[in-house]
Amino acid sequence: MFPKRLLALTLFTALTVMPPCVVLRAQWVPTNGLHREGIRALVVSGSNLFAATQDSGVFLSTNNGLSWIPVNNGLTSSDVYALAVSGTYLFAGTDSAVYRSTNNGTSWTPIRNGIPIYSGQVAYGQVDAFAVSGGYLFAGTFGNGAFRSSDNGTSWTPIDSGLDNPEYVLSLVFSGTNLFAGTNADGMFLSTDSGATWTASGLAFGVVLALAVMGPNVFAGTAFNGVSLSTDSGADWISVNTGLPDSTQLDVASLAVIDTDIFAMPDAGGVFLSTDNGASWTSASYGLPSDPYYKYVGPIVECGAYLYAGTTDTGVWRRPLSDFGISSVAQTPATIPLQIHIYPNPFSQATQITFASQAAGYAEVSIVNMLGVEVAR
Repeated sequence: MFPKRLLALTLFTALTVMPPCVVLRAQWVPTNGLHREGIRALVVSGSNLFAATQDSGVFLSTNNGLSWIPVNNGLTSSDVYALAVSGTYLFAGTDSAVYRSTNNGTSWTPIRNGIPIYSGQVAYGQVDAFAVSGGYLFAGTFGNGAFRSSDNGTSWTPIDSGLDNPEYVLSLVFSGTNLFAGTNADGMFLSTDSGATWTASGLAFGVVLALAVMGPNVFAGTAFNGVSLSTDSGADWISVNTGLPDSTQLDVASLAVIDTDIFAMPDAGGVFLSTDNGASWTSASYGLPSDPYYKYVGPIVECGAYLYAGTTDTGVWRRPLSDFGISSVAQTPATIPLQIHIYPNPFSQATQITFASQAAGYAEVSIVNMLGVEVAR
């Protein structure tokens, strides 16, 4: 612990000075503890951030990604494809069941009653998507169609009436009272009665990997055709790919709406931002791994003052919302510690950092290496 009056001197002697020619740019930085995990889903519950991983179950961060802890007690499957929050319940979709937690992931209970799981075919039966609305919990599966629960997942009812090829439901989203389902081969379907019946949407063919809603606009991330937009409840769709990586087979497996911005994560690499309803896109990838092996970026969510993105093999990265001109929810200074992060370390000799606090007290300085391991305090 350092008295406040000694902080500047301590930093001056412990860190290094940035040469005048170096300019720090706003960028993504890795969070600590999930450096080599493949991230399939991110979800926020209050100040808790949960990450679903490809091989290691579910992780929880309560401190803005400064550290992650595994929360897998009772979770017998290590491959988690989807996460959802409904009230005090947390749900995880895996290749063997739906699991529910009532204590922020401290323990899990399987609740697949009504959702059959194919044995011997790992890909079949996995739960790929959730949606929550009107007292219902919806699940989309790869191989078993769509299901609905009215008792927080204790029991499930199939809701496939009208789906042409009901087995493969990869994405779900609500736009008002309209429920959209993206499928593996037959495009988009729409239900106006909470899944009881479905009709084919105007996006009639193709693989719909991701869905997002901003006001009256519905965005679809597809395989081979990038991003499509509907402004009339799915009756008509147009391609909105200007500025995205130039590819005749562009896959967009993740979309997120934050405030009035929409983010797209194409498999060609990086994070892209649109501030004009998809009419144009700009890269917002600075700081993310540039190695083509790590090019795919997965789920993205907002939590507190940060935007978080999951990657296929390098864990979760974060970036301040202020970089995108987005205001975050105010946090109470008394309960949120001051955190100064400089990455990568560009210094060669010493530096001095000044900060102000609303209350007298002590300040703590931690220095970590590239692996997130603390080397000085």
